[in-house]
Amino acid sequence: MWASETVVAVLIGNLIRNAILYTEQGEVHIDIEDRQLTIVDSSPGIPQSSIERIFEPFHRAADDNESGFGIGLTIVKSPCDRFHWDIEVSSKRGQGTSFRLKFNQH
Repeated sequence: MWASETVVAVLIGNLIRNAILYTEQGEVHIDIEDRQLTIVDSSPGIPQSSIERIFEPFHRAADDNESGFGIGLTIVKSPCDRFHWDIEVSSKRGQGTSFRLKFNQH
């Protein structure tokens, strides 16, 4: 991987922190395999109207948890763009959220 340990730690730390922060009840699952990280939580989910904007600076869903400033996912997206890593998000209200990060080699 062509990124520093610090960059990867901040990126993964932000994703795990969000999953834990928004999961008041239930579980957070982390799976690492073959240059891919998947984090699945049982949070209330992200409204579909916010999915397209979650990586924008300071964007927060209308019923978001009150902590934070809305920059964590922006910090995640920046190195993904720089190093050509794919990040995918899927979420269903009342069923949780999944982030999949693929560490592509370029």
